[in-house]
Amino acid sequence: MSLRPDQERPAASIHAERIADWKGVAQANKADTIQQGFMRRQETKEKMEAARRGVKNSLKKSSSVDDSKSDEAMSEFYGTWDDILEKEFDYSDMDKDYGEESIPNRPVGSEYFTDSDLVDFSDTIKELKENEKFSAKLAALSEKYNISEREILMVGAKESSLMTNPAAKNMFQILAIPAKEAGIDLKKLNKSNNPVDQLNALEKYLDRWDYAEYNGSVPLGLLIAAPSARDKDKDFVVYKEGSKALEGNPKWAGEDGNATVESITKFYRGDA
Repeated sequence: MSLRPDQERPAASIHAERIADWKGVAQANKADTIQQGFMRRQETKEKMEAARRGVKNSLKKSSSVDDSKSDEAMSEFYGTWDDILEKEFDYSDMDKDYGEESIPNRPVGSEYFTDSDLVDFSDTIKELKENEKFSAKLAALSEKYNISEREILMVGAKESSLMTNPAAKNMFQILAIPAKEAGIDLKKLNKSNNPVDQLNALEKYLDRWDYAEYNGSVPLGLLIAAPSARDKDKDFVVYKEGSKALEGNPKWAGEDGNATVESITKFYRGDA
């Protein structure tokens, strides 16, 4: 069950400043990388030009090569030299607008710095992904259930602000009955500050519903919010307007006031 609006973690006021700083560093890295590539190409061109001059001078000095053969040899050299440059050194990328993901030395988790749904949690995600065990487990769950790491993080953010909200019991807000069915020690889970424990519990919860068999066709958020609706179509009404479930989770509702498979999915997946 997700947190009430008044329980949600507010955006860090300093975060926009950090994004701007990181973008500045990223742009500097990009410029430096391109400049280094340009210098290497210039060095190669200079070496080839020097070699060409050497051939020309050698031919001029050789008494055994007449002028016509010298010109023919030089023309062949020019053509070969130009072909090599064209093949090996494509300068079109000098004007290419590289995306931030291609910039060297990007901070771990920086892909979420500009994610409109997860930007407020990107500092937390960075810390989580710097934890090698958490990062490895997150990747393993993503592969096992054929869902993106982003989707897992989105659900964690919606449910508990990724464990930064003190009102949350556990990262995915797994409740007593589902926990018992999945073989999760809920008391132990709720006391744990280890994020890997939270992912291990999520795996048990998902395995209880044979989630891997759905191969990513069922949204993770729907399985958390309403597993009984996992096989329903998008217009199926999961919770009616005025229901207790919707009173506690008003953002699940669609435009008509009811919570459908589609509206719940949209809440948990965000804009992506």
